[in-house]
Formats: sequence, structure tokens, C-alpha cells
Amino acid sequence: MNGKTIHYLFFMAALGLIALTIGSSALLRAAVCMALMLLLALISVVISLLTFEIHVTNDKEQIERGGKLPFEVRSRFFSVLPVGELLIEVEGAENLKLCPMPLKRTTSVVQRVFLHRGVYAPFRAVAYSTDMFGFFTFSKRIEPPLKMITVLPKVGKTEPFSLESGDSGPEAARRYPDDSNSPSGVREWRDGDLLKRVHWKLTMKTYDPSLANLKPMVRTYDEAARPDVIVIPDLMRLDAVEARAKRIEDHICEAALGAIAGQLEEDNPVRLILTCNTPREVEGASIQEIGAFSEALAKCDFDADAPIERTLMEAARRLDRTGAVIVITSRLTLSAADAVIRLRKMSGMLVRVIWITDTRRAEAEALISRLEASDVIAHRENPFLMRNENG
Repeated sequence: MNGKTIHYLFFMAALGLIALTIGSSALLRAAVCMALMLLLALISVVISLLTFEIHVTNDKEQIERGGKLPFEVRSRFFSVLPVGELLIEVEGAENLKLCPMPLKRTTSVVQRVFLHRGVYAPFRAVAYSTDMFGFFTFSKRIEPPLKMITVLPKVGKTEPFSLESGDSGPEAARRYPDDSNSPSGVREWRDGDLLKRVHWKLTMKTYDPSLANLKPMVRTYDEAARPDVIVIPDLMRLDAVEARAKRIEDHICEAALGAIAGQLEEDNPVRLILTCNTPREVEGASIQEIGAFSEALAKCDFDADAPIERTLMEAARRLDRTGAVIVITSRLTLSAADAVIRLRKMSGMLVRVIWITDTRRAEAEALISRLEASDVIAHRENPFLMRNENG
């Protein structure tokens, strides 16, 4: 009901009162006709919404953030009374104006834009029906039974580490590219071989007094597995308004995915540690496995209770085959920086910190300098300066 309806009711009531006062049957019939118009308008809107049918189809269950997902919308209603307008407001898309003719099927295509990563109901809308005279407008919520849509983060750009087979463990000076626990055979001596790897027992079998046929035999070992890279996004709750929090979450996930993609392209194994209330780890060793990482980052929740310092302490206990650690956070505090520095000094590994922030405080530069002074690779990224974004 709107202002037009209120004025109409007032005029109808006044006309009926005057008709009864002066005994005019003509005015009374006019008032009754106005009442019937109002009643038919109300019935047409109610029946159109009660009989309104909508069928929505789409052919995707995943889409990259910022992409447009098309939906085919078919609708009709069964009332014999016409209505003035049928409008569907689709969440994240343009409104649909449907044909208001009863029993006529309308087919439209609407494209919904998903601005943030996560898991969403694909189609949410509100249908509005207005009568021919514009007296009444009623609404009805629409949520067809479709599969949930997973909105994947984009792949950010992060320079990958260059790791070799021996770049793992806490003491870099004692690392070798061979796995001493996996002997594979023996071969003849070559220049540059280590003396301690000579197989003396086998070598002495070739010994003769002239030493002419002495052929030192050297043990060989399987090549050690390539070290993995641990990626740790900070999934602690963000104390910010929803729009700002969503933007920061997107950037954290996309920076993490960019770091993962860079390592997988170099054939370095990657381990993603997600510390939300439902903790999870994802592992992969080739770029073909990037989809598992992308989906995990899309579905993770920023609801961790523990700060990033505690996560680093727990991760430090399992770094035997790790060559580098990448930390992505939006809250780099002094205690977090000290935890990163301790990890670097204790392990001797490569450590990178990506700080997602738009702060311009002098303390921020001091924290970055503190990390760099301890051989930690650190830089800031502003989540609000991203290009080619829809929101």
C-alpha cells in the first residue's frame, strides 16, 4: 500500500459517506465500483504471487571471483486477472522485468557477478507484483533448489623461491642432495666424489700389487626429495566492516594462491596450512593440482582463534623436509614479527612475509625493516589498490 492507495481509500470513503448523507444512488454506485476496483486489484496481486512459478538453470558449480555466471530464468503465473508489473530483483545482478500477461511463459537470461570468494547460494531474488492501477505491491522471496556455487580466488603474483634438493632441514651446511638412507648401487670413481662414499670392500676386490687395475667403487644414493614450501595464510577473525573484511580476505587468499602457483610451476612440493576452526592441510607437487588449493582457499572460513604466532610455533615442529615458509597476514604485530624472526634463525630456511594492509604508519616501515634485517623477505600489499576489479 502506498500514498496513492491511501488517497484513493479516502476519496472512496468520502464519496460513500456523501452518497449515504444525501441519499444519492449514483454516488453510492460509484463508491461501490471504486471498492470493487480496489478488491480486484488486491486479488490480482495476491493470486499472481501465489501461482508464480520460476525455473532457474545454470551449468557451472565453480567460478573465479569477479566472473559473471549466466542463469536462464523461465517464469509464469496462472491468474486470469492481469497485473501491471512483475519485477524480479536478483542478488548481484540486474533486475528482471517480466511479461505481466497471465499464463504466458517468459524466458530471460540474467548474469550474476560474484565479487568475493566463498560458497554461495547461486540464485537469490525477490519477486514484486504490482496491480494494473498501482495500488498494491507485494513481494515474495525466491531461492530455487540449485547446487551451491564455489567462488574461487584469483591467482595473485608472487615471485617463487628457487629450491634445490638439499635445501631443507635446520643446518644448511650439512645438507646433501642425496638421501643417505636410500642407497641405490655402486659405480666407478669420478672426480669430485667424496672419499667417505668409497665402497672399500668392493674396491679391494679389484686390488693387485701393481695397482694398475685399482678401480675405486663409490656408493650411490637416490636423489633426496625436493623440499616443500609451507604456505600459511592468517585466518584469524577480522575486526572490520563486512565490505572491508571481505576485500582483505580475498587478497589474503589470492596472495596465498599466487605463492602456491609460483612454487608448483617450479615443481616444488607445497603444503598449505589452514588454521580455521576446521583445520585442514592441502599438499601438491605439480601445477595440475592447483585446483585443490584454490577450492580449499575458497571454502575456508576466517574464524581462527589463535594468532599467527601460535600457528608458526606449531608449524616449526614439522619442518624436517621444508625449504621455505610463506606467511600471509593482515595483522603484522611486533610479536608476530619476532615469531617469524625466531623461525628464520632456528631453521635457517627461507622465510617470506606478505603483509596485506593499507596502513601508512611509521611503525609499519619499522616492522618491515626489522624483518629484513633478519634476512626475512617482507613486503606490503594494499588490498584496495587492486586493478581490474568489479568491487
